Amino acid sequence: MQVRSNIGPATNGFTIIEVVLALVVIALLAAGFMAAGMESTGAAVVASADILRAHLGFAQSLAMANNTAAWSVAFSGNSYALLRDGNPSPIPWPGETNVPPHVHRLPGGVGVAVIAPAVVLDGWGAPAADYPITLSDGTVSEQIVITHFTGLVR
Repeated sequence: MQVRSNIGPATNGFTIIEVVLALVVIALLAAGFMAAGMESTGAAVVASADILRAHLGFAQSLAMANNTAAWSVAFSGNSYALLRDGNPSPIPWPGETNVPPHVHRLPGGVGVAVIAPAVVLDGWGAPAADYPITLSDGTVSEQIVITHFTGLVR
C-alpha cells in the first residue's frame, strides 16, 4: 500500500506579507477619505472659538490690571476689536501684526452672532450680564459664554 503525503509548499491562502500589505493599503485609503472629509467638519469654527476665548482672557487680564478703565471687545460683522474706555482706536491683539486697524478677522465662512455689539468688562474682568457668543460656519457652531459676576469664559 502506498501512502500519499500532502506535505509540501502551501498553494492555498494568503501569506502574512500579502495580508499586511492589503491592510496597509486599506488604512491609507481610509486616511485619505477621512482627510478629504475633514474640510467640512468645522475646524475653522473650533479654532476661531479658541482664539476668541484667548482674546477674551487677554481683555479680562487688562481690565483687572487697570481696574480704573473699562475694557471691551467690540464685534462688527465677521471681526472684533479690543477697545479701552473712552478710546475709539482699537488696541493690538497679542501676537498679531501691528498694522492698523488692529481688528481680528474671522476666517472666510465663519460668522459670529452676539446679543450686543460689545462685551464690556468691569474692573474684575466680568461683563454686566451673561454674554453668549456663537461662532458658526452654517454646519458647525461653537458657543462661548462669559458669565456675569465671575467672568468665567466657557
